[in-house]
Amino acid sequence: MDRFQNLKPKNILEIGTANGGTLLLFTKLSYPEARIVSVDLPNGKFGGGYSKWRIPLYKSFKNKSVFLIRKNSQIKNTLQEVRKIFNEVDFLFIDADHTYEGVKRDFELYAPLVKKGGIIAFHDIAKHSPETGAGIDIFWEGIKDFFETEEFIEDKGQGWAGIGVIKNVIPSKIKKVIKNQTKDE
Repeated sequence: MDRFQNLKPKNILEIGTANGGTLLLFTKLSYPEARIVSVDLPNGKFGGGYSKWRIPLYKSFKNKSVFLIRKNSQIKNTLQEVRKIFNEVDFLFIDADHTYEGVKRDFELYAPLVKKGGIIAFHDIAKHSPETGAGIDIFWEGIKDFFETEEFIEDKGQGWAGIGVIKNVIPSKIKKVIKNQTKDE
């Protein structure tokens, strides 16, 4: 959250909200004029999405600047809905579909929105046990060497959690990594 506050983001995009803990932190630590978009899939496998009764609660976090999109982040229509709110973000937090393919798709769709000097953060980068079906740790390991990064993991063997941060985003580098990943498949 120190990195978040130092960035002083005005446009914040969270992919995967679930219980709303990080959404609450983003609203409390951002400027009053900041716009925060939450994209969350109802009944999603990882976190399950939030219930409709939480919508008024989440909107109360920060009045009119919180936009809640309860849809699949991995389809282009959802990206288009996000683009109606803003075309560029300062801070992107990816914490939705934890499968390798899911986190890769979220990165491909939303990382290009991050402006030069912005931050992309991933939740749950610690190594997972195979039976979880999660692959965010594998995705993170595959991209982190292309960027200026920082990791926050208390114990490498904890089996879950951790935060991976891409600092000082360079949009051309993001595009190059996405292009190379697609070519390698």
